[in-house]
Amino acid sequence: MKTKDILRPKCLMGRTLGHSNTGHILPCCWVDDDRIKRHELGSRLLHPDLSIENNDTIEDILLSDTWVEWDDMLRNNPEKAPSLCWDYCGAERDSH
Repeated sequence: MKTKDILRPKCLMGRTLGHSNTGHILPCCWVDDDRIKRHELGSRLLHPDLSIENNDTIEDILLSDTWVEWDDMLRNNPEKAPSLCWDYCGAERDSH
């Protein structure tokens, strides 16, 4: 039997960042989905303080507390990642 129980986030593997039509940088293009708004940490990526127009550089956004927490969640607590992360970056492994 195969289960999707390993998260391999492409955003942590050097993939290109995404952006939204609201002017926000996103971890990937797949996160530009309404489901991210229902995830506590994911919804914070869309806070007005993190919009491109409210920051001097992209690095300012990527080094914000919210983005650091996002990175930490994916690396250390992937079970807390939004369902859409599992949909696109979940990997199957044999569970015999």
